[in-house]
Amino acid sequence: SSNNNNKNNITTTTGSHLLPPTPLYAKGDVIQVLYDGKWWEATITKRKKKDDEFYYSAYYHHDEAKQDDIPEDDIRPGEDPGTLAVSLGFTSDWKASRNGSRYILTAPTGETFTSKKAAMKFFRELQGKVSASAAEEDAGDPPWRLEGHELIGRKILWSFEHRASATRRIKIEQIGTVAGYIDAKDKDKNGDPGFVSEATGQPANLFHVTFEDDPNHPYAPHLLSAQDFEGYEIQDLLIPSDGEDTGGVESGNHKKKKRRRS
Repeated sequence: SSNNNNKNNITTTTGSHLLPPTPLYAKGDVIQVLYDGKWWEATITKRKKKDDEFYYSAYYHHDEAKQDDIPEDDIRPGEDPGTLAVSLGFTSDWKASRNGSRYILTAPTGETFTSKKAAMKFFRELQGKVSASAAEEDAGDPPWRLEGHELIGRKILWSFEHRASATRRIKIEQIGTVAGYIDAKDKDKNGDPGFVSEATGQPANLFHVTFEDDPNHPYAPHLLSAQDFEGYEIQDLLIPSDGEDTGGVESGNHKKKKRRRS
């Protein structure tokens, strides 16, 4: 059309040789679309080019509505639903998207939740069904001894890296308390050692550490509630007990500096 010719003449007379425009997004990309002054999670279903501009069709995650002819100016990269779910404390088979300041979460079984709290409750129930079968397997193990070892009641500082996404890892520190142990002499219901060290292949002590629930922790969804450690692992994690307040630690933050590095 003549319009296009005029447009081309204008660009060439300025002396710039413009490269053909390249699209920023492709079909299947997770994006956010600016609509009514707010950004909404969506997935691109189609792209078209009109007058050297790219326009996109997309469906919105929160209500499955579709929109056509979205200009690139109203689009920004979105978050991968699986990665976002993992960063919120779910497993990667969950899907998450933002809806303003809230989240929409979809379970691998198809249920959708508009409240993270409700989704987490369902997630724990699903995990519970998985761990219930594991608990049956553990039923023959000797019970944890709650006294009889000098480490019972001692505090440890445990830190681990959580993979928040493919490229981002976050370091999480927690303070735990040695709550119980299996003695190297303890036997399970079959008469076998209660615990065999992975390091030596010999019967060994195994220590059960519990961590306090800290809902105000910046990474609260990823915090461990309990973890088992071998004796040699515990030694490296112990917080020195001299002058240590044994009345429980509210938060790890003000105690971190107490740990001495050997």
